[in-house]
Amino acid sequence: MSKDMKWQVEAREGARMLREPHRTQQDAIDSDRQRAKDHTPAQVVVHARDGHIRTAYTYGDAPAASPGERGRRPGERGGVF
Repeated sequence: MSKDMKWQVEAREGARMLREPHRTQQDAIDSDRQRAKDHTPAQVVVHARDGHIRTAYTYGDAPAASPGERGRRPGERGGVF
């Protein structure tokens, strides 16, 4: 990934792992959300730099995250609300 491409989308389609670099975080999120909408059921999970789940988007009949998978423990910042 070139130095001006700072954000990467990783997507799994079956056994294939796709990696797509982007210049901005918003470009990466927008691109992945559009891909998910076009290939339902799908889920987009946005991670913060420290690895916790910042937010998630679910499209189609993909199962919703259970409370234990929502990316936040009591007292932690971030996560899916």
